[in-house]
Amino acid sequence: MTAIEEVRAHLRRLKREGPVRTSLPPGSDEPSYNPIECAPRKKLERLRDEHLRHIVEWAYRNSAFYRRLWDGAGVKPEDVTGYGDLEKLPVWRKDQQRQDERDHPPFGSRAVKELVPHAPLLNRSTGTTGVPTMHLWVPEDWQVIADDRARWLWAGGARPGGAYVEFAPVAKGSLVPWIVQQAARNIGLLYYAEDISGYFADPEASASFFLHLGRFYHPLCTFMSPEFLITMALQYQKMDKEPPFDVVLPGGTPVSSRLRQELHSHYKKPRGFSNIIGAYESSVANECSFSAERGLGHMHESEDNGVFEVVKPGTNKRVGPGERGELVITSFLNHTLPFIRFSLEDVMDNSVSTEPCGCGRTTKRWLKPCPGRLKDIFRVKGKELMPWDVELVIGDIPDATMIYQIALDSWDMQRLRLKVETLRKLPDPGYQKLVQDTLESRLALPVEAELVPPGAIPPPPGGYKVAKVLDKRPKRA
Repeated sequence: MTAIEEVRAHLRRLKREGPVRTSLPPGSDEPSYNPIECAPRKKLERLRDEHLRHIVEWAYRNSAFYRRLWDGAGVKPEDVTGYGDLEKLPVWRKDQQRQDERDHPPFGSRAVKELVPHAPLLNRSTGTTGVPTMHLWVPEDWQVIADDRARWLWAGGARPGGAYVEFAPVAKGSLVPWIVQQAARNIGLLYYAEDISGYFADPEASASFFLHLGRFYHPLCTFMSPEFLITMALQYQKMDKEPPFDVVLPGGTPVSSRLRQELHSHYKKPRGFSNIIGAYESSVANECSFSAERGLGHMHESEDNGVFEVVKPGTNKRVGPGERGELVITSFLNHTLPFIRFSLEDVMDNSVSTEPCGCGRTTKRWLKPCPGRLKDIFRVKGKELMPWDVELVIGDIPDATMIYQIALDSWDMQRLRLKVETLRKLPDPGYQKLVQDTLESRLALPVEAELVPPGAIPPPPGGYKVAKVLDKRPKRA
């Protein structure tokens, strides 16, 4: 059997067993996009371990990168029988991926060579943390990832007969629009691509078109960074119109309780704003409407499509329950460029539950959002902080828009320097003192806060997420 024949046989098995839904679109009253999300725990765990064994055996047999990595660690595929054995495999990181792609261009030795000719679409990472890395998918795997992302859209409130407005840019090989387009089709949504550059070319014209679209399609859905969603909401405020979106799915940054309040103040139709964690390379964990409406922040992991772990940074060992560590993924979604124990370099609390959710799903839930990336940890007068810690304080400052930017210039700064967007008319010395005092008292360290009007902290050109950290620290020796 050839490599592509094996992948096709695997897809047929997924369709037969349920991880890939075949009757599309779902009925509007179904509690989940895929019934597998509400399956008994024993079935979910059986599928998880079967799919894990499959991708580990596949990667070792077909990928020179993994044979080299695992042989060096003295581990064979048969040593991994289930989730509990994953710790035997080494964690690897983005710098190793970039080095491997440099040494074995263009796709690295991780690529399964026999599948590369069957991959019709090339994508790459954004390059926000360095040189962009490559992504290849065969169409058979594309069906599985579309099912995975459709679960997310459905959990957030998307339903057949509605429409989805895409803002994620398709330029420079971005993967997001391609995935979401297929997921939207699976659900039965009309898909419309605006692109963030299209919006910013004429915000009023774009906002007016969405109002028109919202007259005919319900629910009207979209996904974008919270910063952009707030910026768009302010455009509707200028027009004296209510935003027409029924389903708003923030992404790219964790949604704090204050950020939820800010979104609720602008978008009246959505019942909740769902958190999401994950990456292009993997399945995602996403919040259901039951959790989002209550502000719980609990995110469901599709264990049949991939698993998350939290490890002690720089090691292969998981942290204990409730401890904070480094988020690591193992994805079952890509046979061409497998991701097995790959660090997302995000920080995560190892707080989970396998008790059934009020929404009816039985999948594992992560109980706390991702507070940021490992590289964004910084020190002020010896105190270790993350942007999340600062955001929680900004959330309690009246008239702050929740858009901010921290400037890092040394590895142990004497004061915290940041910009904070506000709706207040500036300058306002009294308000300046309030902001300064609130930050200093809550964080217990010196602060230098610059207040700026809305829109003064834009995303980088062609991007859609504001850089919350400007890192100008000297490289460590």
